[in-house]
This record gives sequence, C-alpha cells and structure tokens, in this order.
Amino acid sequence: MVALDDQFGNERRDAIHKKIIKDFFNMSPLESNNDKGVTGAAKFATSTLGNTVGGLGRTVGGVVGAGGRGLGQTITAATGSSGKPVGDALENLGNGVESGAKNVSKGVEDAGKWK
Repeated sequence: MVALDDQFGNERRDAIHKKIIKDFFNMSPLESNNDKGVTGAAKFATSTLGNTVGGLGRTVGGVVGAGGRGLGQTITAATGSSGKPVGDALENLGNGVESGAKNVSKGVEDAGKWK
C-alpha cells in the first residue's frame, strides 16, 4: 500500500511541479488586463516611451516657464512701472509655455498607456 501511495503521490507531485513551472514561464511582467504577447510588449514599450517623452516635455516646459517668469520679474524690477507690461507679458508667456508643455506631456503619457 505504501508503494502505491508513493507512486500516486510522486505522479501528483510531478504534475503539480510541471504546472507551476509552466505557469511561471508563461507569466510575463508585460501582461496586464489579459494583454499577452505582442500586445503586452507593445503596451510596455509605448508606456515606457510615453512616460519618458512626457517627463522630458514636462521638464523642458518647467525650465522654459521658470526662465520666462524670472526674466519677466527681472525686467519689471529693473525698469519699474515703465517695464511692468513687458515683464508681465514675459511672465505670462512663461506660464503659458509651462502649462502647454504640461498638457502635451500628459497627453503623450496617456497615449503611451493606450488611454
């Protein structure tokens, strides 16, 4: 009886072991929401690219925006009330560039996530 139990126990253990190995190698970090194979790989690649480009766009927009605000404040401070309209215009331009870059970057990131 022991030999029979060992035989079926080993077969069951082997079957479970094979299933675990099969499931492990069929599992992919690229899978989400049933995205497998080429679709999963494409989503992973576009998500990575979208996040990278979006982050760079946001960074550049922030730098340009801060530069515009700084330049506008400098002109206003240096020229007083006579240069205030030009300084304000440069600040607003910097804010607009930063806001636009932020919106574009969000769109790129969303596209990368297939939204």
